[in-house]
This record gives sequence, C-alpha cells and structure tokens, in this order.
Amino acid sequence: MAIEMQSEFLQLIQLINTSAQAVAQGYSDAGLPHPSANDGAPPLPAHFAAQAATHQASLTLVAACRQLIASVMAPTTYAMEIAMAYHYSVAVRAAIEAHVVEVLRDAGDEGMHVNEISKYSNINPEKLARMLRILAIHHIFKEVAPDVFANNRISLTLDKGKDAKTLATTNPAEWYEGSNGYAAIFAFTADSGIKSAAHIPDILQDLEVANSYDPMDAPIVKGLGQGLWTHLNTAGNEAKLHRFNTAMVGSQLFANAGDRLLDCIGWGTFPSGSVCVDIGGGVGTQAMLITKEHPHLKMIVQDSAPLENQAKQFWASVDPDAIPSGRVEWTIHDFFNPQPVKDATVYFLRCIIHNLSDENAGRLLRRVRDACSPTSKLILADYLIPFACPTPPDSKTASLVNTPDVPAPLLNNMGKSMGYLLDLAMMALFNSQERTIEHWNSVITKAGFKIDRIAGNEGAFVYIICSPS
Repeated sequence: MAIEMQSEFLQLIQLINTSAQAVAQGYSDAGLPHPSANDGAPPLPAHFAAQAATHQASLTLVAACRQLIASVMAPTTYAMEIAMAYHYSVAVRAAIEAHVVEVLRDAGDEGMHVNEISKYSNINPEKLARMLRILAIHHIFKEVAPDVFANNRISLTLDKGKDAKTLATTNPAEWYEGSNGYAAIFAFTADSGIKSAAHIPDILQDLEVANSYDPMDAPIVKGLGQGLWTHLNTAGNEAKLHRFNTAMVGSQLFANAGDRLLDCIGWGTFPSGSVCVDIGGGVGTQAMLITKEHPHLKMIVQDSAPLENQAKQFWASVDPDAIPSGRVEWTIHDFFNPQPVKDATVYFLRCIIHNLSDENAGRLLRRVRDACSPTSKLILADYLIPFACPTPPDSKTASLVNTPDVPAPLLNNMGKSMGYLLDLAMMALFNSQERTIEHWNSVITKAGFKIDRIAGNEGAFVYIICSPS
C-alpha cells in the first residue's frame, strides 16, 4: 500500500513537471512571459491564443496540482477548508460592492491603503481589509504592504466597468449596467446563491419534500421565503433584478464556448433567411454573437416581459440596425405555451433545461417538437456532467461523447468542478440539475428527439445537436 501511494505521488509530480513545461513552452513560443497571478493588466488577445494552445496541458497541470494538494495536506485541515469555503464567496461579494477593483484601477502595482479604499463605500476599513486579505491569499488581489492592496489578473474580473466615484454615488440598481456581467454573476452567486445553498442539507433531510422536484420545494424557498423569479420581481428588489439580468449576460460569455457556438454548429451551412429561434434567450447575447458572424440568418429571441426594455437597450447599443432591418426580432413568449414560430431551421436553448425538472423540461421540449418540421434542428447548450470514474465502454451513450484520454492517476473528469458546482446551484435555486449523457439522452428521447452529435467534451459546456425522431 505504501508503494502504491508513493507511486501515485511520483506520478503526480511527473505530470506537474511535464505539463508545466508544456505551458511554459506555449507561452515562450508566443513571445509572452509565463502566466502569473500577479499580472496587473488584463490579458491581451495573444494571451488567449496561448491559453488555447496550451489548454490540455493547463487542465492536466491544474488537475495534478489539486490532487497533489489533497494528497499531502492534513485530511482534517483539507476538509475544514472545504467546509469554510463559503467565506470566500462572502469576501468576493464584499469586494465587488465596495468597488475595490475600480478604486484600485489607477493605483498600479503600488496599490492603495485600505483606509482610502473604504472611503468609496463607507465600509469599516479594518473589516474590509480582512475581506481582501482572505482573497489575497487565494491570489485575488495582492497585499503589497500591510493593509495596502493592488489589483491582479484575477481581481480584474470583478470590474464593473465604471469609475469608482460614479459607483459610490450611483443607485445599486445601476452598478452593473453596461458591464460584461462577470461581477454581476459573482455577486449574485455570493448573495442569493449562497443563501439558498445553505438550506440544501435541510431539504435533503425533510421527508415531506426530499423526493420532490417541484420548484416551490427548492432550498431557495426555505432561505428567502419565495422562489427566485418571485423574489427578483418583488417590490424593493429592483437592484437584485437588474443585477440578475446582467449576470445572465455574463453567464452567456462565461462558459468560454463562443468558438464552438460559431464554429461547431454549422450556421454557415443554413440557407439565407433561415429562421433560428433562441428560446429563453435573455436580451439576446447569443443571437448577437451568431448574427454578427452570420447575418444571412434571421434570429428570433424569445423571453419574458420584464426583459423587454433591457433587450431593446442592449440591441440599440450593440447593433442598432439589427431589429429595424429584421435580422433580429425580440418577442415575449412563455416557453411552456405552444411555440408560435413553426418550422424554424433551428430551435436553440442555452442554459434553460438545467433550470427545469425532467417533467418541465419534457413539457418545454414537446412544445418545440410540435413546432418542428422534419428537418428542424434542436440545439441544447448546457453542461455535460461526467462521472468521476471511467464510463463502461459498452454504455449505450458512450459513442455520443468525446472523452479525452486522462493520464493516470488523475480523476476521470480531470477534477473539473464547474459543472458540478452549477449542478448544486440548480438544486438550490430551482430544485433542478445539470445532467449526465445518460440523463440527457433520456430527457431528449422522451420529448421526441434524437441526439445527432455533441460539440464539446464531457465535463464541459457543450452543444447537443438533435433532430426530430
């Protein structure tokens, strides 16, 4: 047993060495310095190219480092840090709402004392320093001297894109408007998300609702007294509603799947004038990406009435000609009602099914199926959850999934946790879930579709391309 543990330890060391060298070589080949959390400037396009070129090596490096940490840390310390990880969320939200990134934007590598930082939010400086310090030891911000903090490449993702003085005097409902949405989704997660997730264990043990998938039995109802949509649209929660709507813009960019959206689906093969319906498409972020590259398509974005004004503002800012020219149409639609657009070339649903129980997902997909022509395509964009163990080779769905080879002794899923975290977020907020390939196949088949192919890898954000069966 001791020999096996030593062997795994040494295997991890070797993986770290070889993958780190591959990452370093990729950046050197691009003429770039090696990546560092202490970089104080946002990444340039060349950095993204280097990241793409070293993607697999980076995944291996991160997975091996995490597994090595779990191997060498004291088990009680490791478990306790996991149990107390909610404090990281609290600190992230505190930093966002104190406008720390924006205050430090012009401070450079020398940083600024927390006494000055706190003036923009009236937060007690000693308490704010404690928030920033827990982030700094996890490489979000830098503490360059006692109580003096500076931005780094990770803290810059919290930037709301506005001047700190403006934010200090602006209604919170306007803090996130016009931003990329990242700060909004981080703050939402650390607010409504954490308040909901705290009640998951209570729901799991409550025999009256433990086996329910009704949204009104979701942990959020126990935490906030009402479902998410009701909560956001309650008088007095206008700032939360605006934050959430902007967060959804950020979530549509966050999956880092824009290239697959544009390159792997085949939009260019559809004839001119083909109708593509983005169901539950928010303000239209995905439609904007598609129509920018493929203006020969007609995009119809469907969502609920509260988003209408924000959608009009969005399109007026990003593509003023899109709606007047007819290339884009934004309409109000309840997707549980009959689908009004018949025989579309594509029905596209991004991060919609993961909000729904199997029963409600089936209701929605059957509405889409009723509207399809024999040649219509259904494209579902969501996470594909792998098991942490190898999938049996005789699995009926194994051929549908692109599963890269994973070097021993790493977990079969490379330790990538984002999909699993979102799965529990869906449980907390909607009593729903992300799904494995077997689960996806069951839901899709029962609704009258069949999976043609999947663009993307298991354990990541994918596009499931389906046809009527």
